[in-house]
Amino acid sequence: MSNSSNMVYSDREKMLLTTLVRENPLVEDKRADAAMIADKKRAWDLITRSFNSQPIVNRTRTSQQLRRLWINLKHRKRKQTEAQLYETLVIGDDPVTMVESDPLLELVSATAPNMDITMNSPSDSTHLFEKVNSNDELSDTVKVKKATNPPRLSPAAQGKAKRLTMAIHQQRELHNFKKLIAEEELLKIREERKVNMKIMDLKLQQASHEVATALLKRKQAAAEADLAALKLEQFRRQLSLRGCLTWVKNIHVLPKYHFTTNDCEDNCSVKKP
Repeated sequence: MSNSSNMVYSDREKMLLTTLVRENPLVEDKRADAAMIADKKRAWDLITRSFNSQPIVNRTRTSQQLRRLWINLKHRKRKQTEAQLYETLVIGDDPVTMVESDPLLELVSATAPNMDITMNSPSDSTHLFEKVNSNDELSDTVKVKKATNPPRLSPAAQGKAKRLTMAIHQQRELHNFKKLIAEEELLKIREERKVNMKIMDLKLQQASHEVATALLKRKQAAAEADLAALKLEQFRRQLSLRGCLTWVKNIHVLPKYHFTTNDCEDNCSVKKP
């Protein structure tokens, strides 16, 4: 079997796995006792069965392969977060670089919210914006100083602050849009799963009806065979009875003969005295 790192998963398969993990949050529990390990194993077995039962899956995967895929997805999201933090911390006064958002990684982040660890820095790119628009209470000394010497920003600094505000607003809107797409994709996958489950139930019901119909036909055929055998036996007795009646009618023309009680069983044969 090839290594799971060499396997190719479609985006829909990755989204499906993330959805199943989201529906089974036990696998992200940080406890590591024996009972929790056994529960996680059962949860991954359930996820694997559900994953392989979906029609969008082109190849059967093992529990170990799906675990490795989930670890890789979390690693990708962690690297993306680190890249965003790096740009935020070292970019200085330049406008914020727009980072392309991935709906899959956004869903991974929502499924495993504790995997990203971030820190606030007083010297990041939003420092100037926060300084200008801060609503925090200041000490009396600072208030007096602010009243006597109000800070003035140069036109260049004001332009940078304005561009920064617009960039942050655009980034939030893009994030919300990507999140909406991920939620719609998640809802679509759930609806497909419901439809597939209903189809499977209908197929099982149809198979049960077909089995019951086949059993009824077998019973009907057996009953018809028994009825045919009874009719055949009745017909044979009627023929035997007709032969006996014919023999009785002809007794008066055979006065010198007699018969025994077994004559009817011998096709009404006549014996000499």
